[in-house]
Amino acid sequence: MLNDGICSEQSSEGPMPELDSVFAQSKSYFELPLSEKAKAPNNDPNINRGYSGMGIEKTTNVFDADGIATLRKQEPDIKESLEIGSEPGDYPVKKEMNIWPEGLEGFKEKMIWFYKRCDDLHHVLLGAIAEGLGIEKDFFRSIKNGDHVLRLLHYPSVERNELDKEGAVRTGSHTDYGSDLLQISTNDVLESTHHRVRTPTKIPVTADGKYAARYSIAYFCHPDQESTIDTIETCWDPVNNPKKYGPVVLGEWIANRLKISY
Repeated sequence: MLNDGICSEQSSEGPMPELDSVFAQSKSYFELPLSEKAKAPNNDPNINRGYSGMGIEKTTNVFDADGIATLRKQEPDIKESLEIGSEPGDYPVKKEMNIWPEGLEGFKEKMIWFYKRCDDLHHVLLGAIAEGLGIEKDFFRSIKNGDHVLRLLHYPSVERNELDKEGAVRTGSHTDYGSDLLQISTNDVLESTHHRVRTPTKIPVTADGKYAARYSIAYFCHPDQESTIDTIETCWDPVNNPKKYGPVVLGEWIANRLKISY
């Protein structure tokens, strides 16, 4: 995940010198009136594109009904987001396309450019992971119908007492849904990392005493929606290292995780 701090460090040199402008476009998007952002609502977990307003999502790794009910009574995640999927080109045209905001000059072009850069990078990383596992370098590169997601995130300026409440977080503890399935593929050789967004102890404070806004950008790479993820043969054996997970259908897995969060 890229965040506003990393942006400033990479703005003048490094692999993505245009990150400053990407974050500037993201900030401009979130400054739009709610009525404009709401024209493209993210209201279908099977599609996962569009805008999610404040308090809509509660990120978690809870799966049971009682746990989910308890979760819903807690403080909502204090953030808003925009999910951007692939455009026609590298991947087949999807049933639902991105709805781009009007009046933001260069926003669509910049996000498509950044999406492609992230896509290229994720294939390089998957090749390195495959080599590290001692399997064919192109093992994970058979993604032909992926629906990767570029996610713009805005954690708004907020009263300090709001984030100081017990259970109040920017984003709750969770693992991600796509390539974190490497834990299943590798039988725990590679483990999904639990992470969350909390209030840093030295977070900047605005002149009126509020916690300052934060911005981040994440890119989630997913195998083909219809693919079945199973344990790689070299990562298990029935005697010394049996399988810990059953096969998972990627599209169903992601949709079920999103249904819990929203």
